[in-house]
This record gives sequence, structure tokens and C-alpha cells, in this order.
Amino acid sequence: MASIVLSGRVAADPRASAARGAGHAHSQARIAIGAWWAGCAIVALAALAWALAIAGGLRAPLLRPVQDPALAFGIDLLLLAGFALHFHLVQRPGAPLAGWLPASRAPRAAVALLQAAVLLLVAFGLWQPLPLAVWSVESPVAAGWLWTGYAMGWTLLLWGERDPEVIVAGICLVEWCVPGMSLGHLLFAIALSAFALKYRRALATLAAG
Repeated sequence: MASIVLSGRVAADPRASAARGAGHAHSQARIAIGAWWAGCAIVALAALAWALAIAGGLRAPLLRPVQDPALAFGIDLLLLAGFALHFHLVQRPGAPLAGWLPASRAPRAAVALLQAAVLLLVAFGLWQPLPLAVWSVESPVAAGWLWTGYAMGWTLLLWGERDPEVIVAGICLVEWCVPGMSLGHLLFAIALSAFALKYRRALATLAAG
């Protein structure tokens, strides 16, 4: 019975009021979760856009670079080590500090995505350019093949199967299939490729959500 008649007045059924309240709270929770995911996605897209700009040789915004090449090299090594250490201690499955992340799968994935994106943005902002050329491909045909491999790498990462080998192949194609390789890019490519090989199963698990 949706309502009862009491003293000539219609009073709301407490159970119906409670149900409406629960439904309203559930709707608000869904809106909050959706907004949280949208915010995480925006930060992740910003990190992705910055990565594309840097890899494509565009003038991505950076802090003022240091003048000492040895100091610049050391800063880059520290940034790479910090990123790998955070993943090892917090984000990988079974990490000793994984308890800091939410227990539920969806919020946990959102927090992991946000953390990775923020760390990438910090690394890109503090990264010190090491412009010494390691190689430079002048042939348009050879450069075209390399850019094709680069595009294939992003295709595998964005739309490929969430398989360890596919993820590693995508990362390696993106990092190594470039016509021009600077010392800074080479350092980043070596570190990221080694990281992907070591943690390929953990990366696939996180990518699968």
C-alpha cells in the first residue's frame, strides 16, 4: 500500500520514502563516479597529448632546462627511477603498498589511471632535454617506414588486445620507430622498454581493468 489514511489525512508510506531516498542517493553516487572518471580521463588525455607532442618533436612546454649535461642526465634518471618505484610499490598487483588504493575494481582503476597520468605529467614537466643526436634517418622512404611503425605502436596500445606481448610490442614500436633519436629519447626508450618487459603481465592486468 503506497499510502495510509490517518486522522483524515494522507501520510506517506515510510517504506516508499526510504526507497525514494535510496534511489536519489544512488543517482548522486553514479553522477559522482562519472565525474571522477571524466576527470581522470581528462588528466590521462593531457598526459597522452603531451607524450605525442614530445615524441613528435613538437615544442612541448618544459621547465627551464639545466645547463650541465651531467646534471640533466641525473635528473632524468631520478624521474625514471621514481616512476618505476611507484609502480613497483603501489600500482602493480600484489604491491606492498597496494592497500592505499580503493578495494573496489572501478574506483581502484580510476585512481591508478590518475596516479599514472599525474606522474607522467610531472616527469614530462621536469624532464631535461639531452639533444645529442644518436641517429638521424635522412631517407624519406626509411623515415616513412619508421613513422608507420610508430603509428602501429599507438594502434596496438590504444585499440589492441590487453595482452602482455601486444602491450610490450606497442611500447617498443612507439619508442624506437622514430627517424631521429636523441640521447634523451634513447634513455627514455631504454628505461620504458625494460620496464614494460619486466612488468608486462602486471601492465596487462591493469589495462584489462
